[in-house]
Amino acid sequence: MKNEKYKSRAANLLHSLPRNKNLRRRFILIITVYLLFVVALWFFCYNTIFRDVQANTSNMMNLIGDNLADKLDSEFSRMKLATSTIAGSVYVQEFLSETDNTAYYEKAGAVSEIIRKTVYPHMGGDTVLTITAEGLFYRFTGSVSNAAIG
Repeated sequence: MKNEKYKSRAANLLHSLPRNKNLRRRFILIITVYLLFVVALWFFCYNTIFRDVQANTSNMMNLIGDNLADKLDSEFSRMKLATSTIAGSVYVQEFLSETDNTAYYEKAGAVSEIIRKTVYPHMGGDTVLTITAEGLFYRFTGSVSNAAIG
């Protein structure tokens, strides 16, 4: 008896929903408004996050570029100082113009000391090349080297 009573109520309720068009329209309207609200909220959050990430990325790239330019500038300044000190040395100029092999290697000791004191405390390079006007070069590694190519 109770089951029949509940069945008839459920059947009446189901049959009454399609007939009540006003309630059905309101339900569809509420669902549509809710979905549009969720989509708009999602779009707003996505745009906000996207703009923040884009701004942060741009700021970081600018910062990295400025840091890199500063580091390169200081490194080039150290290289300029070292090369002008080495090139301005009378011993280095005599060494590069030397044609006698024995005198060349004797002068290489003094030049090696000049280069070691000038370059190695300030720069991370482990090799310095000196090049003559004729294109001959000598490689210094902080001590007298036999890497002359002539």
